[in-house]
Amino acid sequence: GPSQYDVKELRPAHYGMNIADRQFDRMLSIMLGVLVTDMGVDRRLARELIKTLQPVRTDITLGCTVRMETARQRIEDGKDHLFIGLGETDGIEKLYSEVMDLSLADPRIKTFFGIPHLAR
Repeated sequence: GPSQYDVKELRPAHYGMNIADRQFDRMLSIMLGVLVTDMGVDRRLARELIKTLQPVRTDITLGCTVRMETARQRIEDGKDHLFIGLGETDGIEKLYSEVMDLSLADPRIKTFFGIPHLAR
């Protein structure tokens, strides 16, 4: 169409939209269907037109890619952070022991689990 886009504006314009690769692929699929079915464009030509959009994929999906990688890294970091924060193996063993001691001293917990003579 008559509208023109500055390629430098693609990344900032789409960054916050959280568009994933699968959504980009779906958009291309819809566009292909519209070109062929609704506009009567030859399928081979329509595929060539769709291919011209592949170079901007990264600019459009970068926001989602960055967020997914950041989340993955935080999850990985969080695992070690929790383990270290609990005092590693010794700290976890101590925590477990304290929870067991408290549980054994509370008759409500024994009743809840249906084990009146729960012991270590």
